[in-house]
Amino acid sequence: MNSVAAAGGAWFDMMAQARITSMIEDFSPSQFSLEVPLTVNSVPWPVLANPLDLTLDMVNVDAVKAFCANVEKYSSEAVYRERLLRMWRLFRVEGWDLGLVSVIDEELRGYMRDTVIVVCEALASVLRECGWEEEEEHEMWDEDIFVGDEQEEIDEVASELEVGDEDETY
Repeated sequence: MNSVAAAGGAWFDMMAQARITSMIEDFSPSQFSLEVPLTVNSVPWPVLANPLDLTLDMVNVDAVKAFCANVEKYSSEAVYRERLLRMWRLFRVEGWDLGLVSVIDEELRGYMRDTVIVVCEALASVLRECGWEEEEEHEMWDEDIFVGDEQEEIDEVASELEVGDEDETY
């Protein structure tokens, strides 16, 4: 991130694009655990808002569509389509179970899951608006982008959350 933006200076749409592009390369919701929990700011939410000011309320259909329009404005058709697909694949909710389990606060976990769903649906809508053919869409929805069975690890992390003082608040 640019030092001006980090210091609270001007935030530009192109900075948002650069931030998301760099974060998506290495981001996987399953990389998070109780030791390294998923946070709102660790997610590459596809919005134009400055991450220093970002709240989950700011991640909505309109904000995602505005981000996509900005990407389209500065990209070739092929690059635009690839970026949309990459973001859509990243925000498919079934890949988030393990990462979301690491969010201790149950209310925040639910809100983050709901926001992931909103982002995925908004991206799917933009993809359809770009003229995806029906058979391509079915292939897209059926594609499995997460390798391996994470259910055992999800269950293990969930059981760790249940251990400990039940009166403790986070």
